[in-house]
Amino acid sequence: MVAKNDLPGYLQKSDKLILWDIVDPESMDYDGHVKIRDMIYKKVQVLVKNIIK
Repeated sequence: MVAKNDLPGYLQKSDKLILWDIVDPESMDYDGHVKIRDMIYKKVQVLVKNIIK
């Protein structure tokens, strides 16, 4: 995950920026990948709902 301080200034100042704390599943087994995938899916669902409000 990227730290907010590592982003360009215009992104750091954006009120639309959302940083998700998601673990890199590289060293995980299949079940770990599925868990991360499902977590991302849920976060995207919430994001889309908030966008179309």
